[in-house]
Parts: sequence; C-alpha cells; structure tokens
Amino acid sequence: MRPEFKGPLILVAAMLCYSAMSALVRVAGPIVPSVEVVFFRAIVGLPFLYWLARRNGVALTGQRKGLLIWRGVFGTLAVICFFHALMGIPVANALLLNQTSAVFILPLAVVFLGERVSWAHALFVVLALLGVALIVKPSTDAIEIHALFALGSAVLAAVALTMVRKLTATESSLTIVFWFSSIIALITLPMMIPVFVWPSPKMWAVLIGMSLLGTFGQVLMTLAYRYSEAGKLAVIGSMGAVFGAGWDWLLWAHIPDLYTVLGGVLVITACAVIQTMRHKKSRQQK
Repeated sequence: MRPEFKGPLILVAAMLCYSAMSALVRVAGPIVPSVEVVFFRAIVGLPFLYWLARRNGVALTGQRKGLLIWRGVFGTLAVICFFHALMGIPVANALLLNQTSAVFILPLAVVFLGERVSWAHALFVVLALLGVALIVKPSTDAIEIHALFALGSAVLAAVALTMVRKLTATESSLTIVFWFSSIIALITLPMMIPVFVWPSPKMWAVLIGMSLLGTFGQVLMTLAYRYSEAGKLAVIGSMGAVFGAGWDWLLWAHIPDLYTVLGGVLVITACAVIQTMRHKKSRQQK
C-alpha cells in the first residue's frame, strides 16, 4: 500500500480505538470511580509499551526529565478531567469538546514557542468557540458540569501538547508515551486507594479492554504521523467524534440534537483548519 494511504487509514483505526476506549470508560463510570479507571488506563498498557521500546531499541530514560515530568502531570490532569466528563455526557460530545485543544494551543504557542497568530487563525478560533457554545448549550439555569470538565481537559491537553512539541526534538515518541503512562499511574495510585472498588469479572474485562484500546490508539497515532503529514491528517483526526456518536447510538440509543451536530461541524472544521495552517507555516519556516 502506498504511504499516502497508509497514514490516513492507520489514523482512522487509531480514532476507532480511542472512541471505543471512551465508550468503555462511560460503561465503567457508574460502577468504578473515575480515578480508578484512569489508573487502569495507564498501568495495563505499561508492559506493552516497555516491550515495544525494547523491541525497537528505544531508551526510556529520557534526556529532558524535567519536561517529561511536567508533560506527564498536565497530561494526567487532562485525562482525569476527560474521563470524568465521560461519566456525564455522551461520548461524541466529550470527544468534540476535547478536540478544541487545537484552539487553546494557539495562545500557548505564541507565549512559549514564539509563534505568530494571523487574523485567519483568530477567525477560526471564534468559529470553534461558537461551536463549543452550541454543544454545551449554556443557559441561565445551569451549565453541564461534565461539559466543563471536557473543556478543561482540552486546555490541559493543549499545555501538555505544547510540551510534547519541545520534547520531540530530543525524545522518542515511545519514551514520551511511557513516561506519560508511568506518571499517570504514580499520581492516581494514592488517589485511587481510598475509593477503590474491586471490579467484577465483567468489569475487569471492560477496564483491561479500555486500557489496551487506549494504548493501541497511541501507538497507531504515532505510526500514522510517520507515514503522512500532520496537516493532511487534521480532518481525519475528527473521526473519533463520529465514531463516538456511533457508540452513543449503539450502547445508549442516544442521537445528538441539531445544535450538537451544528456545533460539532463548526468545531471539527475550525480545528482542522487551524491545525492545517499551523502545519503549513511550520513547514515554510523549516
């Protein structure tokens, strides 16, 4: 198969894995505390990541340990917020709101990476935020707290991804992911012990499947960007929300309303354009 087709197809598989992982998180939500789900998400995949690194001759010690730790801390907080969001809102909504990290990366890239933002970037940021408003549907009565957690996960993920951009200059993708998973396990272990619930055999299968799907999704995403450019894959990365809507329908008979669909189109379009413009600008600078 030609490389230009491999990247998109592999990324579609990665998004399918992520959406299925998110659906299993929501299945576990009413029974297992969210912090326990986050712990299992990290710990089950660590042996596989270690084996993969050894197989490819990748050193996991890391050269920039301080930045790896901070990336892990912000990434852990992002995962905790995202998993908590899945406990209360549909999978597609959580994935759509989490995808807005591309919007929040812009001001961070200006401050920490010295990038410039054009008026076109600003316009699509406004469109993305309009889409967020349609998805969240804030009213004078109340705002869905789980939707705010999803937005919080996007902000925290933007900080973590900004650090990843710096780390990729010196670190392997496997090293970054291994440190990330290890820090998640270390942070959530003491938080999990007081609220630990022993899973039933069925729930063990859900938690293990959720963790393996998340790990496979990370590996597949890394592989996809090896075969294709980030700008070309920007729109395909939005397939996670589409798959999420499918899981919502299959498992909970939930169909998104018109406002959510319109908001999703705005978020997906705006974030894809922002990612594409940033990637083209990065290539021109190189």
